[in-house]
Amino acid sequence: VFASHETHCYEATVLLNGKRVCKVENDGRGGCDNHYPFHGQSKESFDKSYKSLKTACLATVKDDDPEMYAMLTNRSVTDEVSDNVIDIVVGHFLNRHLAKKELKQLMRNKIILVEKSTDDVYEVKMRPTEENLRYVKVKYGADHLILNEADIKEQLYYWLKKN
Repeated sequence: VFASHETHCYEATVLLNGKRVCKVENDGRGGCDNHYPFHGQSKESFDKSYKSLKTACLATVKDDDPEMYAMLTNRSVTDEVSDNVIDIVVGHFLNRHLAKKELKQLMRNKIILVEKSTDDVYEVKMRPTEENLRYVKVKYGADHLILNEADIKEQLYYWLKKN
């Protein structure tokens, strides 16, 4: 992601049910992802697993974003699902990975609070030591959730909602 201009710059191996499917990369200059076989993968294996990957990605989009699913499947010219569905899902997981990384880094040096009534997220410029966490609990009370003490699912829920 260090070389990104308009899109994330990355290279990754995509797995489906724990098995390698393909390589995916983006140069970070605003274009679509490139998908290609991993080293030693036959064309037949790539084609078969790539088709399975598109099906799995489409199911993910259907569950997570019904409007996007309708757009991707509303085809008048062909029944073929666009390769963009893979880009959408890979981008989603990459964004979650980067958000998790950003949040972990932030929580090493600060205490992150969520005001329960509004879901607003605040930073307290204190290291999250036991003593400081106790102080923040007393000061802000039960009206606030301390993200540093929440599980990762809850942390990401509020952090992604904020951004």
